[in-house]
Amino acid sequence: TFDPFTDKTKITYHDGPILTGIVNLHLIWYGKPEEIQREVIMDFLETLNTEGDNKVQPHISRWWNVVESYQLAMKGKPNIGVESPKIKVKVDKEDTIDYAYGKVLTTQYDIPRLIKDVNHGDPNLLPLIITAKDVSMHGLCAGKCADHGIFENNKGFIVIGDPEIECPGACGWPFHEVFTDRKTGENFSAHGNNGRKFLLPAIWNPATSTCWTITSRYFST
Repeated sequence: TFDPFTDKTKITYHDGPILTGIVNLHLIWYGKPEEIQREVIMDFLETLNTEGDNKVQPHISRWWNVVESYQLAMKGKPNIGVESPKIKVKVDKEDTIDYAYGKVLTTQYDIPRLIKDVNHGDPNLLPLIITAKDVSMHGLCAGKCADHGIFENNKGFIVIGDPEIECPGACGWPFHEVFTDRKTGENFSAHGNNGRKFLLPAIWNPATSTCWTITSRYFST
């Protein structure tokens, strides 16, 4: 079986586009999301660009720092002793759509229509669609609870289903240790703003050529 921590397959940069600069999000809440769902999502996005308290670690921003480090893979970028440029994530626009396209959505048909009708093809905004608990996203239970892609005119999008109802447990990363909240018994791997705790996936770290997790250093001894 494949083990992301021992596999020595070399991953190289193939000169494709890399996330840089400022990411202006267009949050599209689909259905009737609960207030707590909105709060958790907003706290997560704000935490990406917030340095955590040294006393409360590991922090989400460290995970995002690895994402930012991909910029150093671009041609002509020095990568030794150089701090990665920051990638600022901000919510520029929000809309709530009340089941206008039904309660079962597909990324091939419904999502492009939804984005075209709501986002109007704005090239400066990245649509992030977040579905309510009673909405099913076709294909999001096959080991993932989110998807992204590109449709006409190279317009990118991100869509997130609700793993609590759709596929509980499918989004947990099976290859690393996690912490357990003593009060709730729930697993988490990173701290965020306002006392939130989040379970983050592993990510490829180009600096070490390993599949990195935010909890690695805490469970290595």
